[in-house]
Amino acid sequence: MILKIINLKSMVNEKKFEEVKQLVEKISEVVKSCPEKIQEKCFDKLFDLFIDASSVEKSFPALREKLKSLTPSVADYQDIFAVEDEKIKLIIKTPGGDKRDRTIKTALLLVFANNSVLNRDSIKNKEIIDACKHQSCLDSNNFASAIKSAANKKTKQEYFIVGKDKDVKLTKPGEEEAKKLIEEIRIGLKNE
Repeated sequence: MILKIINLKSMVNEKKFEEVKQLVEKISEVVKSCPEKIQEKCFDKLFDLFIDASSVEKSFPALREKLKSLTPSVADYQDIFAVEDEKIKLIIKTPGGDKRDRTIKTALLLVFANNSVLNRDSIKNKEIIDACKHQSCLDSNNFASAIKSAANKKTKQEYFIVGKDKDVKLTKPGEEEAKKLIEEIRIGLKNE
């Protein structure tokens, strides 16, 4: 970030540099609202967008739009889940055949939502269990094996990483599967 500012200073006059410096400060403030793990990427993208624009006045609305596209919000998924008391609540019935399938899909949606919107890398098993109870898909005798099967390379469903503290994280394939599931749910909602 500092190197970009130094390089920019050599390209513009002092007055323009002060305008740019103020904008960089504003970008930095806006970027603080991004999930921590993508703040640097957000800053770089927004800064590059500004450099490509012809003036500060033209840049700021474009920066705001670019930021919106980089950071998911609850509004992006309001048809799938809501946030209540800093917790994700699924507002749709999780699709699927049997309880095991619905349990895995509920976990995918829940971990994805927590990661995307609340910037939580992992969630506790208990949160998934509570969501499964709400979705009427909890099979308490087989819950652990259902989650473990979706975290197993042998089953080719490596969607989760389950930690020793029973924290559940989403893998890259899990994130992709959650996105596909959301699209399938949305198609189903349109056809109702």
